[in-house]
Amino acid sequence: MIEELTLHKSTKLQVESALQSKNLHALGLVGAKGRGKFHLAKNIASELLKVDDVRQNPYCLIIDCEKDSGIENVRSIKKFLDLRVPDSKDLNRCLILKSIQNLTTEAQNALLKTIEEPPKGTLIIATCDSLNLLRPTVVSRLQWIDVLALDKNTLKSSFGENIAQDKFEQSYAVSQGNVVSFLKLIGKIESDDDAKIESIKRAKQLISMSRFERMCEI
Repeated sequence: MIEELTLHKSTKLQVESALQSKNLHALGLVGAKGRGKFHLAKNIASELLKVDDVRQNPYCLIIDCEKDSGIENVRSIKKFLDLRVPDSKDLNRCLILKSIQNLTTEAQNALLKTIEEPPKGTLIIATCDSLNLLRPTVVSRLQWIDVLALDKNTLKSSFGENIAQDKFEQSYAVSQGNVVSFLKLIGKIESDDDAKIESIKRAKQLISMSRFERMCEI
């Protein structure tokens, strides 16, 4: 899953290194808005839990801190982490905190011990637009990965093959290499809908297959 993602080389190396760690329990993805941090978080969770879609998995909880930033979130998280997981794998549960910087100070403080010492077999993944927006005590408890902007050639080969050159250049300049922002500008997606990003990737895979291979996929 991770190897199929369109990522900056440095970001991909950081992800691969983190996933090889035996002590990984709290991972942070930091980068400007529009770089696909949430999409990456879900793919990391999918790979580690060995499931196709973490949104359909009862042992993955996704909290959107932009929509709900209060202490109630922490209570929901603790209830989730108190549940027993029947699977005996080394990693069998995942908590994704989207835009963690939006949590209130009270909620961030209440999460400190959970982030530092989650239950055995649990991975916490947080996304953040800037570490300056997050309390230092939270920052210090996560292993951070820089989700970097993509270079022009990477975006061109991955998403821009059928786009007029002037539109591509303009969209790249405005998006500054942020993949979600770029896809919005060229009309591939209308919002930060990761399902649509997946559809684009899947369509490219199908196009590259032979007719026989495509028939086998149906």
